Amino acid sequence: MMTMEVSAKKWNQFCATFQQLRRGTMISIEHTRPDGASESIARDVALVRISLDDQSNPCSTNLHIEAGLPGETPVCHKVIEPIHVRLKNGDGSERYHRLEITAENGTTTIVFHPGLNPEMLKGLETS
Repeated sequence: MMTMEVSAKKWNQFCATFQQLRRGTMISIEHTRPDGASESIARDVALVRISLDDQSNPCSTNLHIEAGLPGETPVCHKVIEPIHVRLKNGDGSERYHRLEITAENGTTTIVFHPGLNPEMLKGLETS
């Protein structure tokens, strides 16, 4: 399995790049709480927005994910205090198809198709 960790200093840039490249892409969102309980947040809905909010509260950074179909109220998921942002391929291909975010409120996994070519993300990885 190929994994790329996104540098914390580049999370804003990563979110902007990911949104630009994959807005409208069908995604599924799963969340596993720190106690191990898992829930499906969304299944096969279009990505509307992914953004990092590190300005509104100086003590907390949040990553916001919105997904939904046109004309419907989007599903909103908030990742509280991200620790790691990683892309994984998981299926043996050369493209990343999974975004895994480990955070204070658990682990959020976003599965998306089509995947991202590693060349599209040059310079965002942790060195």
